[in-house]
Amino acid sequence: MEVVMRRLGSLLYLVEPNATTFQYPDQVPDYVTEAIPLFVIITALEFAVLWWQGRPERVNDAFSNIGIGIVHEATRIPQSGGASGVLPLPEGGPEERCSVIHEQLCFRVHEQRFSNAFYEYQWRCLQLNILWAVHQVHHSSENYNLTTGFRLSALQKLAHFGFYQPLALLGIPLPAVLVHTGLNYLFQFWIHNTFIGRLGPLEYVIATPSFHRVHHGKQWRRRIHNITMRSLN
Repeated sequence: MEVVMRRLGSLLYLVEPNATTFQYPDQVPDYVTEAIPLFVIITALEFAVLWWQGRPERVNDAFSNIGIGIVHEATRIPQSGGASGVLPLPEGGPEERCSVIHEQLCFRVHEQRFSNAFYEYQWRCLQLNILWAVHQVHHSSENYNLTTGFRLSALQKLAHFGFYQPLALLGIPLPAVLVHTGLNYLFQFWIHNTFIGRLGPLEYVIATPSFHRVHHGKQWRRRIHNITMRSLN
């Protein structure tokens, strides 16, 4: 049960900083692979709820999304500096500086800086045709549900190149970037749905399903909304 609750927390970016601090990149867990059982269970529950509400989803579209997600995972470069779009850092650099700071503060600083880089990438996807050609795969689903979060281009990792390198210059160690890359992917999963309404004050604090639905709207000008990860900048 403890493992299940911890992985559920990872979907919401609710993790213990001391459990996500690693010295070397190969120590970082594969958060996406670990979450696959939860993906299956939660997606099945979503389809059951929508069917009960009288608005069943198209199964063929869902399988298309899942298939594209499998291709994305199968073709991603093994987790390394190149895969994450960052530069490996020398041992004994930022890791040591971070150890003298409170872990919670250090984790949040890394999260915010990663969020800024992710926001910049998403924004540029709407400005540059070559990046939109990659990202539009995510926006081409016939329906909008949890499986939409899986719909990522096989070239997604390559498209990230150039956006995350500056994080190394800001003193963020490679393991921290890998951690936030994985947690960000998990967080993007649950905000792609239509059955969770507005979440009150949280709408002003984090990315929520209702806010992210605006980003996936048909009107191009609305796609500039909510293109960051957990934090709103």
